[in-house]
Amino acid sequence: MAELGLNDHHQNEVINYMRFARSKRGLRLKTVDSCFQDLKDSRLVEETFTVDEVTEMLDGLQTVVHSEVESELINTAYTNVLLLRQLFSQAEKWYLKLQTDISELENRELLEQVAEFEKAEFTSSNKKPSSELMKPKLAPLNEGGSELLNKEITRLQEENEKLKTRLKTIETQATSALDEKSKLEKSLKDLQMIQGDQKTNVTQDISELEDTVSALRCQFEKTLNDSTANQKFLEENLVTTKHDLLKVQDQLFTAEKELEKKFQQTAAFRNMKEILTKKNEQIKDLRRRLSRCSPPPCPRCQNTGARPSPNYGGFLIPYFIMLIVEGMPLLYLELAVGQHMRRGSIGAWKIISPYLSGVGIASVVVSFFLSMYYNVINAWAFWYLFHSFQDPLPWASCPLNSNHTGFDEECAKTSSTQYFWYRKTLNISPSIEEYGSIQWEQAVCLILAWLVVYLCILRGTESTGKVVYVTASLPYLVLIIYLIRGLTLHGAVNGLIYMFTPKLGQLANPKTWINAATQIFFSLGLGFGSLIAFASYNEPNNNCERHAIIVSLINSSTSIFASIVTFSIYGFKATFNYENCLSKVILLLTNTFDLEEGALTADNLDSMKDYLTSTYPNQYVELLPQIKNCSLEAELDTAVQGTGLAFIVYSEAIKNMEVSQLYSVLYFIMLLMLGIGSMLGNTAAILTPLTDSKFLSTHFSKEVISGTLCFINCIFGLAFTMEAGNYWFDIFNDYAATLSLLLIVLVETIAVCYIYGLKRFEKDLLLMVGHKPNWYWKMMWAFASPVLIISLFIFYLTDYISTGTLQYKAWDATQGQLVTKDYPSYALAVIGLLVAASTMCIPLGAIIIFIMKRLKRNVSTLE
Repeated sequence: MAELGLNDHHQNEVINYMRFARSKRGLRLKTVDSCFQDLKDSRLVEETFTVDEVTEMLDGLQTVVHSEVESELINTAYTNVLLLRQLFSQAEKWYLKLQTDISELENRELLEQVAEFEKAEFTSSNKKPSSELMKPKLAPLNEGGSELLNKEITRLQEENEKLKTRLKTIETQATSALDEKSKLEKSLKDLQMIQGDQKTNVTQDISELEDTVSALRCQFEKTLNDSTANQKFLEENLVTTKHDLLKVQDQLFTAEKELEKKFQQTAAFRNMKEILTKKNEQIKDLRRRLSRCSPPPCPRCQNTGARPSPNYGGFLIPYFIMLIVEGMPLLYLELAVGQHMRRGSIGAWKIISPYLSGVGIASVVVSFFLSMYYNVINAWAFWYLFHSFQDPLPWASCPLNSNHTGFDEECAKTSSTQYFWYRKTLNISPSIEEYGSIQWEQAVCLILAWLVVYLCILRGTESTGKVVYVTASLPYLVLIIYLIRGLTLHGAVNGLIYMFTPKLGQLANPKTWINAATQIFFSLGLGFGSLIAFASYNEPNNNCERHAIIVSLINSSTSIFASIVTFSIYGFKATFNYENCLSKVILLLTNTFDLEEGALTADNLDSMKDYLTSTYPNQYVELLPQIKNCSLEAELDTAVQGTGLAFIVYSEAIKNMEVSQLYSVLYFIMLLMLGIGSMLGNTAAILTPLTDSKFLSTHFSKEVISGTLCFINCIFGLAFTMEAGNYWFDIFNDYAATLSLLLIVLVETIAVCYIYGLKRFEKDLLLMVGHKPNWYWKMMWAFASPVLIISLFIFYLTDYISTGTLQYKAWDATQGQLVTKDYPSYALAVIGLLVAASTMCIPLGAIIIFIMKRLKRNVSTLE
């Protein structure tokens, strides 16, 4: 390198880049391996894991780091090839310059030798002019000069050959580098081709989705055109009927006048007139007496004439007790376990004790069952959202029958909202035994719902966290809008009174406590494994205690806030239906008994019914089947019950609002955000243990695992889009999680307090949070929470044992209402399998681990 005229810096650069491809990979991988070995040794010193567990946990991460080093080396090698090409071109320039310098040096040295010779000759000639004396000295000078010149030329030629040899070596290395560059370029082209294929697949998926949306749009336009045609036909029929009624009215008026003239000429008319005059005087006297004896109106009920009986208020007391005793302590426990163990639900409980691996598996099974049917709610929300852009709303009124002579018979026997839910949305069968076919509209909406979920979880927790910001914040905005609108609705106060008025008799009902516990478990996500999965990504020193308290309070406050909004709208809906019922009864009695207009009101309706019963007993008995028993309490009870609560009650309230399309779109967007947010937690509880698995993580990418999970759940979910799918939805909703969650949370509490050790858990919390838990947390974990969960577990079992044969609500289209039926034997078998599939994972996991250890012990003794 020195012969090339390079300085020390350039020499080092050339040497480093020539050796980079052979040395850097080994150095990087040695560094990574040493780091992982240090990490293994440090975790073993802490006595947190065994050697096998640390090795299994770090091998997957080491493989990922090696792949990242390989990818970095590829990029660095490509950069080094470009740099070597620049250096080789510079070296060629230096070689040409060196040849020029050598030729100039040869000429310069020759000239110097000649000049020295002439100078020496001139000097000798001056001193000794005799030629004889000069010859002996001149010969040696000529011989020595030529030899020196020849040696210099030979040396320069040897250096030239060395330089040529070095240049050939550099050219060989450059050729190999260019070959490596061509290989890298080929690999880059292959990667670009793969990326192009992926883009083509994504483009095809987008085109298929656009085709589906266009098909739905065509269906919507067709439905809109049909409804417009039906409306025009109905208007024409109404106009024709109105003209006919006017003609008949004129004819009746003329005939009535003629009969009145003839009747007034008889003596019976005069006697009847006197009798009616006396009766009117008696009625006026009776009204005066009733006005004196009637009690003052209730200030809370002056708009409706009745006070709602309390029902929901008794639920708030068990709810807050469950929040303090169960919700906050168990939320803190699961967050701490996930943050400290830094694994999913299966791995975390396996670290605590190998016999507890079944607890994590049970959580994953429950989350899988929940994901199977829960996304169907999002499909229904999409269905209603698409129909919310129609004017009028499709559930605002009943459709016409096939002959266009009146309303549909099934819808006429029920309400328009129930008809749209049970017939247009579900197309429900009369019983669970009649499966029916898959409803393609609901199937498309379900596929769309799963596609949205897959896009949200595609990039793992990073993309999921960004989506949660939207799904968690947007519902608050919609709830605030609904709160402002709901509190201004007529009858909203009745719903709020119904909500906050306690009914202490409900506290003796075990179902109230079970429902409160279920609400806490579902709202906080206890027992599903999602909390452990999300907490495993936290920093080791994260203050999970503060987060548990804040999340619990925000969750409960949001539940109360949403309940206020909901019951204000329920109160409006119940009041609207109650007053509508009263108006129909008053109109019926007024027309039947020919009462004066305004004589019968909501305040004196009960007293007037008693008077009419005593005065006209026969006529009132005949009319009694047509008189509805109007009750605001019954309307409010109906508002908080039923399978299609969110889709029947809310849609019925929305259709009576002004600008109903706007409020409908806002409501179902909010419902979608809440449903998608819940699905993200459920899928995370399943995906985290799967990605923790060394086999799956090394053979499949996260995108493939997530896509496979969504595809499997979507296939199973198509069963809920059949005509009998809603009945199976109720089975999964009632029996897939409730009992299992109680058992899972109970085992988790006992495992941490009595197997892992409460004192050991306190030390872990001291390292993470900075202080030990106070007496409240320890008392809840060690005593209060397990005792209460065991009590709820016993209540749950005794309730189902005392109930006898399990029953369900089936839709009877002939009556237009729900009827009670017994579950068939195979449905009972499915219920048993749902409960056993998750609960039996805990004992089976412990038994399998015990058998495996015994077999290993026997094998070791035989060896």
